[in-house]
Amino acid sequence: MITNDYEPEELQFVLPEVVKDTFPLELTFGNAENEKEIIKAVNEHFNVMFPENELAMRYMDNFEKDEKRKNCQVPRQNC
Repeated sequence: MITNDYEPEELQFVLPEVVKDTFPLELTFGNAENEKEIIKAVNEHFNVMFPENELAMRYMDNFEKDEKRKNCQVPRQNC
C-alpha cells in the first residue's frame, strides 16, 4: 500500500512537446565565472510566471503502478 510519505527514488515529469520546442531543457552560462554571475544573468533574463490552470504531471514508478493495479483488480495488460 502506498503511504502519504512514499517518495519514488527518481521523479520523472511529463513535458509536453510544445514546451520542449519553445524552451531549452538545459541552460549554459559559459561566460559566467562564479555563482553570483549566474544568478545575476537568470534574474535579468528570466521571469517566473504562474499561469492559471497549469498542471505538472509526473510518471509513476513501477511500485506505484503495481499498487494501482492491485487496487483496481485489473490484469496488468489492461491497466
